[in-house]
Amino acid sequence: MSKPWRTRGERSSSVRRCFRGEESQVDLGKCVWGFEGASGDHHHVGVWWDLNTCPVPAGVDPRCVRACIESALEKQIGRRSAVSIYAIGNLEYISSDLLQNISSSGIILTHAPWGVHDLYEFLDDFSDDELKKKTYPPNYIMMISGDYDMLYPQRFRCYGFTNFVAYPKDVPVAAPLDELSLLAEEFDKVFAKEFVWETLLSDNLGETLLLSDEKPLCICNICNDVYQVCDEFITHLKSEEHRNQALKQAACIDRHGKPKYFCQVCNYPVYGEYLLFAHNESEEHIRKLVEKQAQEDKDCQSRKTNPELDLFYERNKKQSL
Repeated sequence: MSKPWRTRGERSSSVRRCFRGEESQVDLGKCVWGFEGASGDHHHVGVWWDLNTCPVPAGVDPRCVRACIESALEKQIGRRSAVSIYAIGNLEYISSDLLQNISSSGIILTHAPWGVHDLYEFLDDFSDDELKKKTYPPNYIMMISGDYDMLYPQRFRCYGFTNFVAYPKDVPVAAPLDELSLLAEEFDKVFAKEFVWETLLSDNLGETLLLSDEKPLCICNICNDVYQVCDEFITHLKSEEHRNQALKQAACIDRHGKPKYFCQVCNYPVYGEYLLFAHNESEEHIRKLVEKQAQEDKDCQSRKTNPELDLFYERNKKQSL
């Protein structure tokens, strides 16, 4: 059975260049911050922000998030650095207004619903490119997520970069009590700094950011497509072409050829428990659920007024079981 995600060799060169910073919406020679005169020996920070489990807190302008992250990193590194921020996750459940605001700040929107499997690809691509730059100083990785699988310390240790992590306040750690102290020890060894997401933002909200004049990038890791217009990217996520590609890939999730989570109402794969909750709360699912219930009520009323139709319905129902 083939894997449900693509190998790096199967991804388009344009998508790989995006994750390596070669097709970024910013000029890394100007250190992404918008200041001039940066030399070629600047640090480079790759930031992956899981929008599904670490959303923008209420009351925070999403256009300020990038400046907050970069300010927090500057305080830790001791100098301004080239920062590439990717907002990842299943972006189908994120409002269009929020996506547009995030994208307008220079953050790269990346529809990547496979979670850990997508993250492996991103980190591998980033690491491969950075290790080729032998004249550069040691670089940095930052992971922002509320999903412990995404924050697993050993995953980041193997790349040899300095690592930072941020997670929401009161985020539960899915581990037995006797392992919690060991996990805390692993976090201390692997991550140079741990941030609480809400605190990171509130402590740096006064920072400003000089935006690039270049167009933002949006990536669909399901369809292997790159967009420079956010509206076109959002339209793509709602398209039949995208839906069919997601269904095609989801068919390989388990040994039975079926996705682990699947919405029968919408006939659509869901990529995890949290995203299942998000899907069930989405406007599209609720609308289809109401339509389905209305149709069932209509069919029920028809069977009551037409006994022969009721017998036909029951016979078909038994045959389908």
